[in-house]
Amino acid sequence: MNPVEAYVGIQNRIEGLIALADRDSSIRVPACPEWSVLDVVAQLSGLASDWGNAHLDGYASADWTDLQVTERSGLSARQLIAGWWSNAESLLPILSNPKNHGLSDPISTAFGPVPLVAGPQIIVTDAAIHEHDIRGALGVPGHRESDAVQIAVASHAGLLRVVAGMLGLPTLEIVATDTRHTW
Repeated sequence: MNPVEAYVGIQNRIEGLIALADRDSSIRVPACPEWSVLDVVAQLSGLASDWGNAHLDGYASADWTDLQVTERSGLSARQLIAGWWSNAESLLPILSNPKNHGLSDPISTAFGPVPLVAGPQIIVTDAAIHEHDIRGALGVPGHRESDAVQIAVASHAGLLRVVAGMLGLPTLEIVATDTRHTW
């Protein structure tokens, strides 16, 4: 699973979904109750910009995330999507290989230090979750078996493995009963 292809797939799908929301930019996202559908896109655009410009201080904190949305408030759907594509130009090389882009390793996040090598999975996971947040708000299910979702599940399963190991718990195996994928 290629994180660049997965991320671009998310961008394409969200761009299509946003065309549905453009008529009413105030559609709220139940999974992110403070945000509209366009606020979610603003956050995704801001995240791409912050990674591409190595602005990762306070990563994933409420203030860091709120600034991503606030800086883009008042933009139209078309402007948000165009900005996201533009910001992603500097993000995609990082998704391909996070090293050699002047980023600190580990990344200092609101949840503690995270190895830079995990960055692509974290970014794709965040975007995949927000794609489905938007789908839920608009009542448009789909793409639950995309590469992006597979990356997100693998990322979270890996995190569970690390946490379980730190706590001295036995190894956990997750099996998708419909596809037989295991993590």
